[in-house]
Parts: sequence; C-alpha cells; structure tokens
Amino acid sequence: MPARSTQETSERTNSSDTLLVTVDRAHPMPLVTQLESQLREAIRGGRLHGGTVLPSTRDLAGQLRVSRGVVVSAYMQLKAEGYLVTHPGSGTVVSDAVARIRPRRSVPTPPRPPRFDFRPGIPDVSRFPRNSWLRSVGTAVTDMPAGGFDYGDPRGVDVLRSTLAEYLGRVRGVVADPEQIVVTSGYAQGQGLACRALVDCGVSTMAFEDPSHPDQRLTATRAGIQLVPVDVDASGLVVDHFRESDVDAVTVTPAHQFPSGEVLSGARRTELLTWGQPVRPMARRGRLRR
Repeated sequence: MPARSTQETSERTNSSDTLLVTVDRAHPMPLVTQLESQLREAIRGGRLHGGTVLPSTRDLAGQLRVSRGVVVSAYMQLKAEGYLVTHPGSGTVVSDAVARIRPRRSVPTPPRPPRFDFRPGIPDVSRFPRNSWLRSVGTAVTDMPAGGFDYGDPRGVDVLRSTLAEYLGRVRGVVADPEQIVVTSGYAQGQGLACRALVDCGVSTMAFEDPSHPDQRLTATRAGIQLVPVDVDASGLVVDHFRESDVDAVTVTPAHQFPSGEVLSGARRTELLTWGQPVRPMARRGRLRR
C-alpha cells in the first residue's frame, strides 16, 4: 500500500513538471494570481488541451513549494471561468470547451519610426513639456475645489471658458462671452458640432477650400452638407469664386491653409466678412492654428 502511494505521488509530480508553471515570491503579484495567469495562458495558448489531467492540489503545491490553499484558490477560479472541470475519480482536468477558444494573437511589433517625420498634422511628441505639464496638473489638482472633480458643465469648466474669452479679446481681438464658448476635445469634434448645428439652422451647402484636409470634408458630408470646392491661391481662399454662388456657409483655415500653408490675406478676410454679413447670420471660421 505505501509503495502504491509513492508511485501515485511520483506520477502526479511528474505531471506537474509538464505544466511549466513557476511562481516568483519577489514579484508584487500574489502567488495565486501568478498561478491562475500561467495556467490560463497555457490553456488559451494550446499547451494544455481539453481533457488534460492536472496534478492534484497537494502535488502541485509541493512542486511549487507553496501552500495548498494557493493551488486550491487558483483551481477554483479557473473552474468558475470554465477552464477547468472536476470529474469524480479523474481529478481536475482541462475543459473540452477550451478547444473552441481562439488563442490570443500576439501583439505585432510596431514599425520603427522614421528619423525625420514630415507627415502633416503630426507633432514632435518627444518635445512634450512633461515637467511643466506635471507641475501645472499638480497645481490645478491642489487648488481645485471638491466640486471640480464632479461632472461639470458639458460646455466646459467655467474658469476655462472665462480664461479663453479673455485670451480671445486680448490676443485675437475677438469680443467673446464665456456663455458663447464651448470647449471640445479637439478640432474634429468642434467641426462636427458646428456642422450639425448649421444643418439644424437650414444650411445645406458649404464652400470648402480645394485642396483641403479629407477628414474635414468627410465630417461635413456626414452631417448632411453638400460641399462646394473653392480654389486656393497665394492669398488663400479665392472668395470671388463662390461670392455669387448659392452656398450657405464656408469653412476656411485662415492662419495656415492645409496643405498649401498659405495665410488668408487681409483683403480676402474683408471680402469674406462682407460676403457673410448681408443675409447670412453665421459665417464659420475654421482653425486659427494647427
């Protein structure tokens, strides 16, 4: 009888060797979580097939030199997730259902970035002012009242909109009221909101610089607006080309036209404002900066 018990223990211990699982006591992850993760990945990756008999909790605990409770907890969690099942007389086995689980695809290695990246619209993120950003965030969080961490005005934080209104008046010469400012996640969202608002106001056609960014045109088209291409020359948008046309609105990038880089001249800006004043309550101005 003792010899049989020794033989069974040896077979179970040899089975645990095939699992190729280890635990690292110096790792911050709990031992039971390490064991769960390794067994789960072995099953999902196909190293442990459906029907494979796992070592008993006692044998695997002895092999890994951990308490039996660690193995018991790991087995119970994987049973709850459907990876393991218990058959009377057969111990704990890998569920046959796992054969239908697709193995997790490996994450492809990202391509090596070019030494010099001249693609438009992509900043040099390596020059991001990390230290200044962290200091600013720390100051803002420290000074922020408790209510500032709750959901605020969907138009943007009051303090930010007031600061933007003051900035526009001081730097851009634009008289703006904080109640007229809506903070968005970026130009794309801002353009989308503006286009949908224009459609609600009855706008159906819009003049667009030609050439211009394809994403901007796509945003307007998705809002249900028909686009009218307008030429761009060294002075920017050629206003005369659509002055007499039946367009309801215009999108223009006056400070840095894409992709030509031209700046809308003062004369063209005056022509554009003159076009928008008589019968049009709204003339939309595009990006002021990229």
